[in-house]
Amino acid sequence: MYLSYQKMSVSNKQQHILIVEDNPELADLFAMWLSTTYHVETANKPEGALRKLDNSVDIILLDSQISNCSTSQVIQEIRDDRSNIRVAVITATEPEFGDYIVETEFDDYIVKPVSCKDLIEVTSDLVTREQYTELIDNLHHLSKKKALLEERNSQAELDNSEEYRRTVNRLKSIQNHADRAVRDINAKKAFSELS
Repeated sequence: MYLSYQKMSVSNKQQHILIVEDNPELADLFAMWLSTTYHVETANKPEGALRKLDNSVDIILLDSQISNCSTSQVIQEIRDDRSNIRVAVITATEPEFGDYIVETEFDDYIVKPVSCKDLIEVTSDLVTREQYTELIDNLHHLSKKKALLEERNSQAELDNSEEYRRTVNRLKSIQNHADRAVRDINAKKAFSELS
């Protein structure tokens, strides 16, 4: 738990993006745009994407026309395997009212033609959200641990406990990272509303 937080915040691990696009040229173009910042793989069919879907994949960029299956079915299969993964749908179809938008569990929606700037922005936003979620998970776990130590020990025991001091310090550090992440998310949102 703390180790994954350390990897993310200290080494800023390179995020792993899986592009699922039936047009190989377009998949390669998207990969080229993102590969300077992220570790990128491509798949041209949902089956290939599911084979490449392991714990290292953080985000999927999914072409909505990838197969005869509906996008919601493909996303459901992905979520059955990895419930916490972020998925952005890339589509040639403008969003409309109806069951598709309401029932499909995507994290973002990009309408083709996709520019380099748009793809980078959407991917960056999903990475930020994924990192923020991890920070909140770590914050929750450490808060529970701190509360348990405080409930079961006297103040004198807490004052003499190295484990308690480390827990409090980690908690403060993660809280600071989470606060910065919220500011970053809000700044990106405000900037996108201006542009």
